[in-house]
Formats: sequence, C-alpha cells, structure tokens
Amino acid sequence: MELERQEGIEQGIEQTIKQIISGLIETGADDEWIAEVSKLPVAKIKEIREVLK
Repeated sequence: MELERQEGIEQGIEQTIKQIISGLIETGADDEWIAEVSKLPVAKIKEIREVLK
C-alpha cells in the first residue's frame, strides 16, 4: 500500500513538472534555459516540446 502511495506521489510530481515546463515553452523560453533551471536534460525538454506540437 505504501509503495502504491509513493508511486502516485511521484507521478503527480512528474505531471506537475511537465505542466510547468509546458508553460515555460509556451512563453517562448528556450530549451537550454529551461533545462538549466529545471535541472533536466535538454533532450527531455525537447521531448516535452514535441508532445506539445
């Protein structure tokens, strides 16, 4: 039960991060800057950008 709860929390955090990054992309921020401030790889930012298209 605890493992399921932890997995749910992690999924929620991941979804929130994607929403924030999506908002930054929509404002015109470039991938390198978003990667720098989010501590995610540029490839992950580009992946999210592709999903938004």
